Formats: sequence, C-alpha cells, structure tokens
Amino acid sequence: MRIVVYSWNFYPSIGGTEVTTRTLARVLLEAGHSVRVITASVLGAAPELGEGFEIVRSSSKARVLVHVLRHADLVISKGGVSVTAGLAAILARKPLIVVHESFGTYRVARKRPEKVLDEWLRYRICQYARFHVGVTRACLNSKELPSDTNCTVIYNAVDGRLAARAHETTSGLQQKVTVLYVGRVLESKGVFVLASALQRFEREGEPLTVAVVGTGEDEGRLRAQVSEWRHVQVRFVGPLSNEDLAGLYRHARLLVFPSSSAEGMGLVIAEALTFGKPVVASDQPTIKEVVGDAGLTFHLGDSADLYLQIRRLLDDPELYTHLSSRAGQRAQEFSEGRYLASWQRLLSNLERSERS
Repeated sequence: MRIVVYSWNFYPSIGGTEVTTRTLARVLLEAGHSVRVITASVLGAAPELGEGFEIVRSSSKARVLVHVLRHADLVISKGGVSVTAGLAAILARKPLIVVHESFGTYRVARKRPEKVLDEWLRYRICQYARFHVGVTRACLNSKELPSDTNCTVIYNAVDGRLAARAHETTSGLQQKVTVLYVGRVLESKGVFVLASALQRFEREGEPLTVAVVGTGEDEGRLRAQVSEWRHVQVRFVGPLSNEDLAGLYRHARLLVFPSSSAEGMGLVIAEALTFGKPVVASDQPTIKEVVGDAGLTFHLGDSADLYLQIRRLLDDPELYTHLSSRAGQRAQEFSEGRYLASWQRLLSNLERSERS
C-alpha cells in the first residue's frame, strides 16, 4: 500500500509526535508498504534522515494535495485532525486515518468568527475519516467524536532500536542517576514543579543526582534555580542519542514525568518502563493509563505530593522492587512488534471495508 503520513511537526523538531511519526513510518516501511512523510518542519542545518522513506517538507496545502493525488492509497494524519491532510484526502477521495495524540475535545465553542470555519472543517474531517486511532483510551474518549465513527486504541511504541539496548551493560552514558527527567524543558512540562519537590531534598541535606535530558526555552530559569544547591546535583545533558539515553535509563533509579500539559500518552514513560524503571507521574487520565501498576502518581501541579511519592520509592526497597518488576511486564504493551501488529490489523480492516 502507498501511504502518506502527514505530521505538521517532524524531525529535526523535538517532541513526542515527531518521534512516533518516525517510528510509524519506519515500521510500515519495514512491513512492505511504500511510505512518504509530509511535514511543515524545516530541515535547516540538520542532516536529513536516511531511513528509507521519502520526506517532503512543505506547508503548502496545494503541494500536499498533489502528493496525495499522485502517491497515496491512504493518508494518515498524525497528531490529530489536520485540515491540510484532511482536505487533501477528501478532495483526492483517499481513505483517511486520524491518529489523536493529545487530550481534549474538538467540540470547542469558539467566539471568534474566523474560527467557525476551521471548527466546522475539523468536524467534517472527523466524519470523513475511516478510522480514528487514540494513543490511549483516555485520549480517544476525550475527543467526543461522532458516535458513528470507527475508533481503536494503539499505544505508541518505544523505538525498537532503543528498547534493544535495555539489556546492554557497557554502551551509552555510564552515569549513576537517582532521578531522571526526559523531555522539553518547559514550565508546562512541570519542570518547576519537579524543582520545587527536589528543593525539599536539598533543604533536608539529602544527596541526589538528577539528570535532565532535553532542552527548551525555560532551561535558563531552571538552571538558575538549582545552580546553588549543594546536596542535589542537577546535570543538564541536552538531547541524547539512543545509545546515550539507554545508558542513562539503565543507570537511573526512577523517572519523573511531572507534565501539566494535556498529554496524550507520554512516550518517555513507556521508555522508562522498558528499562525496568518505576515512574512517578502526574495524575492525568492518559498518564495514569500508561503507568498502570508500574509506578506512582501525584496530584497535578502539587510539588509536595511529588516529593512524597519520590520519597516513597527511595525509602521503600520492597515497593521499588515490586514496581520494577511490574515495569518490565507493563512495557510489553509498548513494543514495536505489538504496535506493528495492531497497525497491520487496522490496515487489513480498512482494505476489507474499501472493497465492500
């Protein structure tokens, strides 16, 4: 099948949708499909990916339509309903699958007249789509889609090349870390809630090593806040390769996912579970679904509760061992093999429905 995957954000931009779009394109290609990714993300000075699928970089609706007309048997809109991808699929009369990756409804009452058409178009695209895929059940339910739509849940997969390093012992960064944070360094991702929780350990004189993987516009503020701490050492390591990230996952005690954004899934949680690491995460419905029984949650935005949950994991070896064991079992839900099998079933169902 010739598949066009549309994602407004893609490499070299950094984020969950960017990573999962890359994984989807690669596994579909390896399964024998012809895959073309269309994105508005500009390459800039970064080297282009060389993973076998074609990448078209354009924000032009007309150009997207031309590619869909000429090269698609199917359009997949990653990151939710895209007017660009949806209109191209409708005009070209191609089947459309929408992958929803954020929490929240499309049924928003907008007061600005210029948004009325956009809202109507999105709703019509929702009706046109052959299938809607949610990256969690909670994410899918939050969309309040039309009652007659075909919906399914496919958890995003951990990159198989990263997962394969879970049992290595010598590759990657060899740094012992108590608390690991992986993600963009933004206030909306909860980094200052995490800093406030860690400050309690600092006041108690408890030595902790914290690694911050990623970068973002609030990194300078966060660095300034932790710069004079003596007991809690915070290391900013920036974006990492799979090899180095795997090293940190192996040597970390636990992952903290403090985000207050409307998360659809939280891929880094699945990554940590793959390495057998318990997770402490904010108690959003989507996040609680991913964590399952392999971690602890804290009240959204509550740094005191976050401190208590981290403290529980550090002070209770029996609890830590139990959650570590559960992490490995929970991680099976996010394997590439299960992900590909789910997509293959969905595409088979689509082909049958198109023939009937």
